[in-house]
Amino acid sequence: LKYFLRHREIFLKTFIELSQSALLNKITIRRIQKFLIFSKINSLYIKNLKSFFVYKKLKAATYLGYIPNINSTVSLIKALRQEKKYHVKLIIANSLADITNKKALPYILESLYDSPTWYQKKICVLVKQFTKDSYDYLQKILGNSHLEIQALILDFAYDYPSQILKKYALEKLNSPNSLLCQKAAAVLEHLYYKELQKPNYLENKNLYIQKIAIKTMAHIFTDQNVKKLLKYLENDNFKEEASYALGYILKKEPDKLNFYIDLLYKQKNEPIKTNLAKILSERINYFLPQLLSNNRVQIKLLIKESQGDYRRLINM
Repeated sequence: LKYFLRHREIFLKTFIELSQSALLNKITIRRIQKFLIFSKINSLYIKNLKSFFVYKKLKAATYLGYIPNINSTVSLIKALRQEKKYHVKLIIANSLADITNKKALPYILESLYDSPTWYQKKICVLVKQFTKDSYDYLQKILGNSHLEIQALILDFAYDYPSQILKKYALEKLNSPNSLLCQKAAAVLEHLYYKELQKPNYLENKNLYIQKIAIKTMAHIFTDQNVKKLLKYLENDNFKEEASYALGYILKKEPDKLNFYIDLLYKQKNEPIKTNLAKILSERINYFLPQLLSNNRVQIKLLIKESQGDYRRLINM
């Protein structure tokens, strides 16, 4: 025992290495942590959290994450609030999360205020690790007015399906803040695209929202939806989103190739015809075998309307 007390820092380093290699079970880890607390080694690192030297603070914050007790927790919370350097804050936040789990969330989120973007992204990853615990806590702070918190909630909502978070994303879609609007749109496009198929989004006065709504039509593979998308091809504001949606549908449902070709063949509107031909030309790996079929008239039209390298096929 005296030997370990004299060499407690070496013992701690060995413990950390073994913990990271998953060679220790939970019972053994807890016993070693109790010994480390008994050795009072955390007192040394608590003191070093206030050090002038960044290296000492980083080391102290890292090591305290392996010694869970009330003194370590209180000291890390205090250090997180006082620290000015965000790369040090991040290590402190990670250690707090390791030793207190969900109880650290309020303090970790508080550190987001006026923080740089890279730090916010790192903290978001940390918060997502708690899944259900984070969700339970975030529900309580949906009314928080800080931009950083609202952005984090939307980032969390992207990977956590929930009716409450869906409602939150729909509300933030109309936010005057472009960042929140974009994050909300990403959530809705990813998990709740059907919500954006409503007329108030497809015909929204906000051009960005309308574009996102049109883009999400890519997830609806019906012939009727394809026809709806055609009208957007003649509008320069929406042809990019409509082209993406039509291309995505064709990629996922290559059997619709003949339907697309029929639409092209019957189309009288030149802008729509040109843009639809471009979409089809990008799927050349699907329609080239058709050249050997009897449907030569429509295929010739497709190639004629296509641009770039595909025009050489006409000469062939």
